[in-house]
Formats: sequence, C-alpha cells, structure tokens
Amino acid sequence: MPTVVQKTIIDTLHKEGKPQTFIAKEAGCSQSAVSKHVNKVEWKEKVWKKKTHNQQREPQP
Repeated sequence: MPTVVQKTIIDTLHKEGKPQTFIAKEAGCSQSAVSKHVNKVEWKEKVWKKKTHNQQREPQP
C-alpha cells in the first residue's frame, strides 16, 4: 500500500498522463500498487459524481 507521499506522486503524475511504469519508479512502488491506487481513486470519483448528480435531481413537489 502506497504511503501518503507516494499517493501524491502517483496522483500528480497520473494527471500528467505518465505511464504507470514510470510513475512506479518515481514513487518507489510497484506498477501494481500504482494501478490499484489509480483504479480506487477513479472509482471513488465516479461514485461521488453519481451521488451528487442524483442529489441534484430530486423530484420537485
């Protein structure tokens, strides 16, 4: 499991479009750890967007 510092590096480099193998070397972790972290973050963002979108569309009386 990546540390907070590693997660920050992963997030930053991923947003820049860098490949996971490059990110792993820079963060000092495995490519698998990068993949798992990226997928987890993307899943949480997707769920959050869906949740906030549904709250905005509540039926009017």
